[in-house]
Amino acid sequence: MSVPIPEPTSVRDAISMFLKARLEEKLKPVKDLAKREALIEEHRPENWIPNAAKKAAALSLVTHSPKFIHPSSSASAIRFLPSVALPEGLVGTEIQGMVDDVVGNAAYLGSFAFLKVRYQGQSILSNLLRDDPETIAALAVDPSLAANLAKQFKQIAISDKPLSTDELAKQIYFPVPETKDDYHLLTIQYPTSLAHGFYETIREDKFSKKTKELRNTPVAEISAPASYREYRDLAKIGFGGSKPQNITQLNSERGGNAYLLSSIPPLWSKNLLRLSPTATTIFDRNLQSNVVIKSELRSLLEYLRQHHAKNEKYREAIEAQILVIADAVLDLVDLMSELPPGWTDAYSLIPEEKDWLDPFRSEQENAASSDPVVLGNRFGSWLLAALGEFNSPRRNEGRSLPALALDSTHAAAWSAIFAARLQFSMPQH
Repeated sequence: MSVPIPEPTSVRDAISMFLKARLEEKLKPVKDLAKREALIEEHRPENWIPNAAKKAAALSLVTHSPKFIHPSSSASAIRFLPSVALPEGLVGTEIQGMVDDVVGNAAYLGSFAFLKVRYQGQSILSNLLRDDPETIAALAVDPSLAANLAKQFKQIAISDKPLSTDELAKQIYFPVPETKDDYHLLTIQYPTSLAHGFYETIREDKFSKKTKELRNTPVAEISAPASYREYRDLAKIGFGGSKPQNITQLNSERGGNAYLLSSIPPLWSKNLLRLSPTATTIFDRNLQSNVVIKSELRSLLEYLRQHHAKNEKYREAIEAQILVIADAVLDLVDLMSELPPGWTDAYSLIPEEKDWLDPFRSEQENAASSDPVVLGNRFGSWLLAALGEFNSPRRNEGRSLPALALDSTHAAAWSAIFAARLQFSMPQH
């Protein structure tokens, strides 16, 4: 059982707890006694805090950074502090809440971690910026030294350098309405603060305990109104490669990842899925030949080939990709629901699928119901078979690839994901 971390009783106590935790982490791999003693000496407050204050001068707080446009750009980053509220109907970074990011020497990010230490809901940096006497006094025993250290730390939030751009920053010409031939030259800045807030929101919506419980709970068992958010066709983009810390601090915290919402117009083709009159299910080879689903199947297969660590991060990634495939299937079903009622009478589909695909085909009270469990089982079995086929030599120019470590247990888990997703999308009748 984990021991709860006690709350600090003062700013000085919060600083002591931070340095103790940092020292313990640094000491873990070190066995040499002399090196351990040096680390202990380095992390004494009277030594570590002045050193961190000097390093803070190499860092800057920002909300927008050109490093996401080009990692070698030397254009100015910007810390945007809105002074007035936006007019109604306009959207800006400030609606998310301003979360400061940091650019500068990645080796000095420990200084920013120190400034983020919180006591009674306020960070050390926010307290220093409003000249809080208790926080300033906690930096050093000598009052004059403490005041000087506070001044050094506050430089991280003050930029007196003139704004500049360079040839690596993306730039656009914007026409000036009042004149015919004049333009403003604009340098595009990536809204890193907004992107981080959005990333945190997506992570909470997709992987929180509440979301997972709702996904896995049958609708009939939910006693009170409840909902969760889904983001279809969500894309992920990476920044910084193997060194995301060279872009910004928040980029490093995200592992270099950011999310993109889909802005693709919908496909309205009625021929996205071909059905044979003798087919008993839509979960067959015709389904996996759909362009969108084929692409998602290949993405999932590639992930399964490259990742073997069966940890929580792996399971979340697999679940997210299964949900993407499930949503692609449900998109096809949505299109088929536009067909005239009774169209499934010409096909040999099982009753559960007929009621699912063609919910208004029968007005009889005893019409068969669409059972999410039955449909989920068919989805899981189909997905297992589809991945096996896509991994076969026939699909890979005759090359024999390592067998996937997948079986009916995986299919059952995928069936449950699809069944839970289906319950929130199928019409009730």
